[in-house]
Amino acid sequence: MTSQIFTYNFDTPTFKGTTNIDGWYARRLILTILEPSEITPLTAQRFCDFIIEAGFPPDVVNIINGYGHTVGQVISEHPDNSKVAFTGSTLVGKKIQEASAKSNLKAGMDLKSYRYNSTCRVMSYLHSAREDGAQFHVGGEKHENAKKGYFIQPTVFTGENSMRSVQEEIFRPVAALIKFKTEEEAIALANDSSYGLVAAVFSESSSTGDTRVGGWSCLC
Repeated sequence: MTSQIFTYNFDTPTFKGTTNIDGWYARRLILTILEPSEITPLTAQRFCDFIIEAGFPPDVVNIINGYGHTVGQVISEHPDNSKVAFTGSTLVGKKIQEASAKSNLKAGMDLKSYRYNSTCRVMSYLHSAREDGAQFHVGGEKHENAKKGYFIQPTVFTGENSMRSVQEEIFRPVAALIKFKTEEEAIALANDSSYGLVAAVFSESSSTGDTRVGGWSCLC
């Protein structure tokens, strides 16, 4: 049995749900449990409709709605669960790792600095960036058409790598640009962070994009 605990963002239930059940095609012995965010449960329900249309047998894919401190905790601690995959906050990720250690699970983490009040926190990051001397090139404010909520304009700013707004992940359309002169400096900047979900190299030269990491040659 495997399981997946989703965040609220809409594409995650379909993308993560697909990657969590694709092993069924290989072994035909996998039972998957999906727990979507209580904030956006309907996307995963619709995803299950597609699962039925695709011809999956009954009970192979199961959706359980609920809160993290109830359903999520039971999933994380269940001894019959061979793997739990999670996308969400670092704090909750640590709790799942603790539970997986007690129940001998293999936990996969995709951690983001998300909280229930993250939409309110985004503006504080932007204010912090301004106070630290960041230069905003695009956006930087609440969306002008957003009368309710905290919809943020797509934002791009430049600043120093030591800034809080650069060091911490902002789970919104906000990008921080840092200048560098050498490849070694770029790698040092990329490694100087507690987070790192994905990396890519954009270059006009294939030899520049051919970067060696830990002995492996990766063409990005």
